[in-house]
Amino acid sequence: MHKGLDIIIRYIFAVMLAASASWLLIVISPLTWWFSASITKVMYAVTLVGDGLLVKDVVLQFIPACAAIPAYVLLGLLVLTTRGLSWGNRWLLFLLGSFWVFVINIVRIVVLIIVRIELGKNFFNVVHLFFWHIAASIIVVGIWWWLVKRFHIQSTPVIDDAKELWLLFSR
Repeated sequence: MHKGLDIIIRYIFAVMLAASASWLLIVISPLTWWFSASITKVMYAVTLVGDGLLVKDVVLQFIPACAAIPAYVLLGLLVLTTRGLSWGNRWLLFLLGSFWVFVINIVRIVVLIIVRIELGKNFFNVVHLFFWHIAASIIVVGIWWWLVKRFHIQSTPVIDDAKELWLLFSR
């Protein structure tokens, strides 16, 4: 495939992914809620209350942000904007990376539930803000770094495409 056409197709998919991330929410949110509730049931008596859990007289509300959809979108954008990968490898990278985002997010939610139940609301708020503002980005970057090392990716997302386009149009 022509290099310029490959870039255009990948970036069209990237824009489509960013613009329609709500389909990820429809799939991932219920799975995240179910796995989080199932693991919590191992440690506590849990009653399902709408989109939340009742644990030791504390209602824990599960909101769409709990599913960490931006992490999946960022991972997908990194995969789509990396030059030199076959479409099969792109799918493999996205699925493997998404698996780890999912697992780490479930662990994060369960830890937050334990913190809320055992240590109280104030400590929960501090830990939750840490996870939300700092750890989430570090986790996605860490997963991407691991994928780059594991699959020996030599290309830098966006930058190598920009260089390629510059070379194509400067001739």
